[in-house]
Amino acid sequence: MMKEMLRAVVTEGTGKPAIRINGAAGKTGTSNDGRDAWFVGFTRGQVTTVWIGKDYSSDKVKDLTGTDAARVWADIVGAFPKS
Repeated sequence: MMKEMLRAVVTEGTGKPAIRINGAAGKTGTSNDGRDAWFVGFTRGQVTTVWIGKDYSSDKVKDLTGTDAARVWADIVGAFPKS
C-alpha cells in the first residue's frame, strides 16, 4: 500500500517530473518559506535523495518546491546507465 501511495506522488502529484524514470516512486517536501525543497525517490534498484536550498535569503532564487527537487532527481537518476 505504501509503495502505491508513493508511486501516486510521481504519477499524479508533486513528484510528476520523475515519471520519466521507469517505476519511480517517492515523496516531495518543501519548507514553509520555500527556502528548501527535497525529493526522496526510489526505483527497483536504488534509493536517492535530492535536496535543493538556499543558504541565506536571496531574491535571486524564488520559492523552491518539491516539484523542483523531483526534476533534479530525475535528471540525476536518468543520467546513470541502466543495470
